[in-house]
Amino acid sequence: MRNVNLESIENDFHHRMSCIRDLINATHPNADLSDESPRISPTVQKSVRGLVIVMLFGAYEKTVKSLCQELIETASTFRGKQKNLTMPFRLIGIFNQINALRDQSIKRSTIWERTLPDLLGRIEGDASLLCNTWPDNGEYMKRSQLKLFCRVFNLSQALQQLGPINDKLDMIVVERNQIAHGELTAEEVGRRYSETEIRSLVDEWETRWTSFFDISLIDCG
Repeated sequence: MRNVNLESIENDFHHRMSCIRDLINATHPNADLSDESPRISPTVQKSVRGLVIVMLFGAYEKTVKSLCQELIETASTFRGKQKNLTMPFRLIGIFNQINALRDQSIKRSTIWERTLPDLLGRIEGDASLLCNTWPDNGEYMKRSQLKLFCRVFNLSQALQQLGPINDKLDMIVVERNQIAHGELTAEEVGRRYSETEIRSLVDEWETRWTSFFDISLIDCG
């Protein structure tokens, strides 16, 4: 079985953070610029700060989803049965069959004739048959969702490395949704943050998520 490879995930995350800083720098020029330099209106600057919240959410979402996929794909390279993997991946292996048991539209005969035999087959199946599955609790990307993800994959130590970011996740998710779903404009969300505050948030976001990756992950075997 190959080792977990986080390099591409980390590189993508840091690239996204660099793009965020480039956007802030381009729209929030230093006050000592010459009079000939173009001035950015405060309205545009507030909108940019709101868009930064959306971009921070995107970096977080992409990072965690990619990590989940990498862990499952790594486990699937194990040359053996799913029953010989660690608990998280055995759960992943039978998730679709267990989920099917909750479907009220499935006939009882189908459960006995197809769903349960499929479940037993999965338990005895090869690790290579693992499917990409996202541990979902219905609170998309909120802190409770991240906590579930970390519990499933034994990443509690990594979660602790996020420190104060843990208390800001729900706020970021809510504000991103307010913009994405049209409840508020990017300007309305952006006015909640000064330039100093948004730069500080970006720095903290990158530092803490980088620490998240510094923790040894888990044994997929």
